[in-house]
Amino acid sequence: MSAFAVDGPREWGRVYAGGVGSRSAANVLTVTSSATTVVPVMTLAPAARLTGTLRPPDTGVTMLPGGSVEVYRMIEGTEDFEFYDSFEAENTRGLYTSHYLPAGSYKVRGVSAYSQLAPTWWTGGRGSYAYASAERIDLSNGSEVEIDMIVLGPSAAIERIAGPNRWETSVALSQRLFPASGPQGQPAKTVPVVYVVSGEDFPDALSAGPAAHRLGGGMLLSPRDAVPAVVASEIRRLRPERIVVVGGEPSLSTAVFSELATIAPTERIAGANRYETSRRVVRDAFIARSGGAATVFVATGSKFPDALAAGPAASKVAAPVVLVPGTSAAADAATTALITELHVRDAYVVGGADSVSDGIAGSLRMALSGELTRVAGANRYVTAASLNAKFFTSSESIYLASGTSFADALAAGALVSAEAAPLYLMQQNCAPYVIETEHQRLDAWRLVLVGGPDRIAPWDISGPYC
Repeated sequence: MSAFAVDGPREWGRVYAGGVGSRSAANVLTVTSSATTVVPVMTLAPAARLTGTLRPPDTGVTMLPGGSVEVYRMIEGTEDFEFYDSFEAENTRGLYTSHYLPAGSYKVRGVSAYSQLAPTWWTGGRGSYAYASAERIDLSNGSEVEIDMIVLGPSAAIERIAGPNRWETSVALSQRLFPASGPQGQPAKTVPVVYVVSGEDFPDALSAGPAAHRLGGGMLLSPRDAVPAVVASEIRRLRPERIVVVGGEPSLSTAVFSELATIAPTERIAGANRYETSRRVVRDAFIARSGGAATVFVATGSKFPDALAAGPAASKVAAPVVLVPGTSAAADAATTALITELHVRDAYVVGGADSVSDGIAGSLRMALSGELTRVAGANRYVTAASLNAKFFTSSESIYLASGTSFADALAAGALVSAEAAPLYLMQQNCAPYVIETEHQRLDAWRLVLVGGPDRIAPWDISGPYC
């Protein structure tokens, strides 16, 4: 039950039973036909008011037919917000005014009837599609606050980061991660490290993305025998403090190492096989140069999709990705030793038992002080989505890369992690159906396709799906 009143031009804020302003916090009154129910006294106070102008983005046009402002109020005794009311904007000028708001904390969202515009939370600036970015507005009794220029942007802006080949795509991603700032195009901050990994084979490189993110660095691809000129030029622009070549000479030759060494101090991290290489990359970034890791992600090293999808999720919680021979009966001693050295509490096994066996999972569990959780789906696309659903509650961007070719998703790892965004895998001509619901769940306004049309055909949120 609620009450509100109008006294001439003066409004009184709505109040619910129990003297609160939120429906969810109100007292429940039970009314029966055979008894008189006494309603507690509800004291009204002068209403607060929000006013302002609702406009579309960068057009200079103020008219938004069917536009409205949704008001969300903080529930008493919690940090949660619930929908409170919606107020229409005048069609001719985009002006809106709220009514009957009690004192409290609010968040507001602008909504348009145009399908190409999407709901946008007010942030104090341009606005955001992510609820987590919404600015809190505190209103007192009788106060009036003007919230102007609630901007509605594209419902799903589509971008593509790509070059004519995988080497140039990795450079384009690096330039997005470290944009030009200085007079010679150098980034604003010193780049501590650049990992150079094979773009021709995936195993050695799978642990490098989270390592690069942990150290604030970047990652570039190279063929085995020579550094592409565009990659060398990008490394010179970055001026890294050091370069790490990942993998032995079968992955990246001595000639590649020697050329890179002319640009910056260069070292090679490699092991006898992909699993030892993975452990050495993790040990260097997360133990020798950091303070360990409370969480670890474990994925098979025999195929790439699970480990690639795990990278941004792992980076979200400052965790490494460790590769294992997934069909083994148990985790080997070297892997469990690394878990101990990292001081890991919790672990996530990525992929089903056909990717990482139950035996490996069980033996890892014995080495943990916390919990082990398996994250898996029916296929690589659903596994990636399941990871993102677990670790991302909101994101302004969604990245999509090929699930059938490793290079673009691999090169994107450092950038996607730096933006705290999720990475989804898709087929060339269609995306998994879960992308549509994830786009809505995350309040994402930007979809970024990584790689050229030969990897991902022109696509937007309307589909196609498969």
